[in-house]
Amino acid sequence: MYWTTLTVLVTFSCLHLTVLCSADEHNIKTYSADYYDAKDCRLSVADNAVALKMPVPFRRDDLHRHSIIYPDSDGRLRVKFLHGFKMSCTTAGKFASADLSNVTEVLVVCAGDNSLWYLGREYAYADFVCNREPRSELTVTDETCQGDGVVVAVGFQTESAYLGAYRVCFDKATKNSLYSWYDSRSPYYDQHQSMKKRPSFVASRQLYGNTNVNKLYTVAQQRKTVAKILRSDSLANMYIKNDNNHSLSRGHYTPKADFYFGFEQSATFYYANVAPQWQSFNGYAWNHLEMWTRYRMDNSTGRRVIVTGTYGSCTLPDVDGVEQPLFLDPPTDIPVPLFYWKLYYDADAEDGMVYVGLNNPYMKIDESAYICPNLCPDGYRGNGDTSYVAAAGKNDENDGLIYCCSKESFEEVYGRLDPIVFRSV
Repeated sequence: MYWTTLTVLVTFSCLHLTVLCSADEHNIKTYSADYYDAKDCRLSVADNAVALKMPVPFRRDDLHRHSIIYPDSDGRLRVKFLHGFKMSCTTAGKFASADLSNVTEVLVVCAGDNSLWYLGREYAYADFVCNREPRSELTVTDETCQGDGVVVAVGFQTESAYLGAYRVCFDKATKNSLYSWYDSRSPYYDQHQSMKKRPSFVASRQLYGNTNVNKLYTVAQQRKTVAKILRSDSLANMYIKNDNNHSLSRGHYTPKADFYFGFEQSATFYYANVAPQWQSFNGYAWNHLEMWTRYRMDNSTGRRVIVTGTYGSCTLPDVDGVEQPLFLDPPTDIPVPLFYWKLYYDADAEDGMVYVGLNNPYMKIDESAYICPNLCPDGYRGNGDTSYVAAAGKNDENDGLIYCCSKESFEEVYGRLDPIVFRSV
């Protein structure tokens, strides 16, 4: 009995030592076994001021692919006992505690419950806090999309891995994003950390040069721009109002709330991830579709690709009654789209539905508003509700429109989406 006990103790001691000294999170997990389940880590993820500075948790799978670790439906990161994973403040930050002040990335091991081992010492998960929110990076790649478009990647660079968040197909000629896309996490739970303050939008000089994109989105500048396009100050004042409804907002392609962590949500605040969207449409119809998309993904597994883009030109009549296309930076740059669209694609079934929304509150809804056969005449939620605006303005011609089409019928009008969108990353 004594020898048996001693053997077990020595074996565990060597295992413990190997785990603590290993430098590879992939190899660490091979040491664990099912009988350690009772000691698995259930790391409580903060949703307060500390959450803004929590490090990026990630690990590598058997195919050597790195990915972010996400909480379960209870909001906890579950890690097997003696399994390892990494946490990073990204290359732009460091850990805040004194004994980790010069470290940007750590390899930790689950010590059970809410505790982790790092270099032979036991820490609470909450001890690992960065000195700032982990920073994302926008990279203009060498890949192309939709013909002349360039692929822009947004993600997080750590010491040992690149963790992608989403990608954008960008048209440099018009300084306009055609669409963005990302693979949803699996399993997906409709929950996310709360952002205490929305970050400022960032314009990449590689994409926008010296253009002051932020100024172009101000209501005052919009009035000047529309007045120039329509050749009328009075028309500009009628269409562009400072009432939180009748002006062009920064309409997200990939919405922040689709992501769980605060640092991921902050990564959606690039100008490459937005287009001019009428606020009455942004705050009601489109917002409802985004929420419904997350509701549909809730508790789902498998690979889902969410693609969001724009199509067509939003026009308004000038002093002569002639419809003129709108731009934030005339004559050609940052066009105002007539439609927003969102593809919900089930990669496992190789099938998807496209939801199309009208981005012009001053346009009468007729057949021209339907660019592909409407498959949801009773509303995309299937409850007969086809009105998506709380209250239309006195000059508005519609109260919101969203309909759905098959992927095939949409592509007959838009053009075939680049295969790079559906390629597993």
